[in-house]
Amino acid sequence: MKYEYKYEVVYDKAFREELYDLIIDHRDKHSKIMEKLEFYTRLLAEQGQKVLPTEKAFEKVKGTSNIYELRLLRNPNLRVLLTFCDTNKIVFLTIFYEKGTKKDYSRYVKIAEGRLKNNC
Repeated sequence: MKYEYKYEVVYDKAFREELYDLIIDHRDKHSKIMEKLEFYTRLLAEQGQKVLPTEKAFEKVKGTSNIYELRLLRNPNLRVLLTFCDTNKIVFLTIFYEKGTKKDYSRYVKIAEGRLKNNC
């Protein structure tokens, strides 16, 4: 029996390429990265935005209208920026290593904002 999820979770094409590159860079963390990504993808597919107030791994990105950060892993410090397009669609926009600088982080927010326009 196939389970039908309430919400559709989509990975932007460039997100998939970034994920692949990150996995190549950290082959030793491959299974942990994929395990966490699958867990949060399934959680979002089941609960949508209802997960935001209950799950500490999610946080709204300040200064944006509808972009959220998912803290995927702590070591390496891996982050996903995602959005909720409409009532049933969630898009993973970009994935990156957070290096702790505001300049670096804002660069990825700009990337996410550009991809948001192409996906929603």
